[in-house]
Amino acid sequence: MQTIAFAPPVLESQPHLTPLQQGLLRANLGQRLQSQRDRAVQATIMLQEFSDARSSTDRKIARRQLMEMVEDARRLENALERMDTGDYGACVNCARLIPFERLEAVPEARYCRSCLRT
Repeated sequence: MQTIAFAPPVLESQPHLTPLQQGLLRANLGQRLQSQRDRAVQATIMLQEFSDARSSTDRKIARRQLMEMVEDARRLENALERMDTGDYGACVNCARLIPFERLEAVPEARYCRSCLRT
């Protein structure tokens, strides 16, 4: 009886990220994460101040903005974790490599352009 071996999907045959590119992306992610955290702290302070002086609509808007900031920070943290585990820069759907230019524009990107469109 013959056994058939299945090979894992082959990633695009291109050099992916150079150490310089990875360093630039890591620095960008770190700066954006710190900025997002600073903005979330300020939004929290504003939300506390709004609790007495503003309408419930203002509080709802401020609360929603704070939640969006927290979610953005989570995406940035996840990108840094993927970088640490070696999964960064590969599409989570199809495993194709995400080009540096896309990662430079959206460093927390999880999907290649093809999968993003579908």
